[in-house]
Amino acid sequence: PVPGAQVSVTAPAARGPVITGAGGYFTLHDLPVATEVAVLVTATGASPLTLSVVLDYRQPVNQQTFFLDL
Repeated sequence: PVPGAQVSVTAPAARGPVITGAGGYFTLHDLPVATEVAVLVTATGASPLTLSVVLDYRQPVNQQTFFLDL
């Protein structure tokens, strides 16, 4: 887990950033109504991570696992 990382949606509409907790978890609220969003994850000492995440609005919770290069 990477505590203190910043996570934000950059497209199609900006949301966040939020900070990961001690366990590396985070919650982003009010995501854009889109099938796919661009996510940016940054942390001190790690290379920034940009990725596309497909959202499934039929699921009450969309969970993803990210790995940062430290």
